[in-house]
Amino acid sequence: MFGTGMELAGAILILALIGYLLDEKFGWTPWGVLTGAMMGLAGSMYNIYKALDKANRESNPQDHDDR
Repeated sequence: MFGTGMELAGAILILALIGYLLDEKFGWTPWGVLTGAMMGLAGSMYNIYKALDKANRESNPQDHDDR
């Protein structure tokens, strides 16, 4: 789970940094940072959901249909 947490934090920080740079370039403060952070959070949550779903399927293969 350490890797998953780092992935979550990394995605948020990298996209927030990109948003910050866009803020500085275009004067959008604070919308670039907020949008970047929210996109990073949404993408990270989706990846966590996929990882947990995969782990759940592997632990109980008879309980799931084929997706």
